[in-house]
Amino acid sequence: MGPKVLYLLNISNNPERLSAASGWVVADTLLSALTNAGAVVTLGSPAPVRDARVGFWPMPMPARGRAPRAPRSITDALAAVCGPGPDEGMRNGSGKLRA
Repeated sequence: MGPKVLYLLNISNNPERLSAASGWVVADTLLSALTNAGAVVTLGSPAPVRDARVGFWPMPMPARGRAPRAPRSITDALAAVCGPGPDEGMRNGSGKLRA
């Protein structure tokens, strides 16, 4: 098994218009490529990417476009999604996660 990666994605567009969300387009391409390279990838987001191999942890869509969307606890998110911690955590637009 390859490295485990958790990627948190902020979507400011309506989930029905994901093609207009640049962050989702990047995640859709990047996470598929990481999976192809052998990583075990999980996406935390209001909507999944198209690659079914990428794990999905649903996060609520905020009431306001750019409101914070981080789960109540990054540590809880890591445990729920990845079991014993991922090797890497990334957040779209904000770099690496710190637990």
